[in-house]
Amino acid sequence: MRTTKTFPKPEDILPHDKPMSLVDQITEFEPGKWIKATTTFNEKAFFYQGHFKGNPITPGVILLESMFQTCGLYLRISAETTPGFPMIMGRAVKVKNASFSKEVKPDQSIEILAKFKHQMMTFFVFDCQIHLDGKLVCHSELVLS
Repeated sequence: MRTTKTFPKPEDILPHDKPMSLVDQITEFEPGKWIKATTTFNEKAFFYQGHFKGNPITPGVILLESMFQTCGLYLRISAETTPGFPMIMGRAVKVKNASFSKEVKPDQSIEILAKFKHQMMTFFVFDCQIHLDGKLVCHSELVLS
């Protein structure tokens, strides 16, 4: 069952502030399963300055951080809505098998999907993907604690 409702703003529940708050909106959440979010990086974002001159491309580390933040949103919402779910900081621990297959340019809207795989002690493992116009941009397994 999908939970569709109005979700909190990411910056209200994550410990990030501009310019490092990279997720614009939570769009869907299914407890115990996954979360979807969207974001659009403005052409004036700090990371486009010089990456690359005359041909701005969103750095891969920014895409990975967007996925980590989406996982953090999953953890925060789960802690608030699921009895016994631990409230953790959600710090980045590991990036496994990151792959980038398409460039993201300024002002393109991307969809971020974080699928919860499993928990081992205080470590939470997610399979993450970013899509642009329905096409896979990047994917990676991420671990947070």
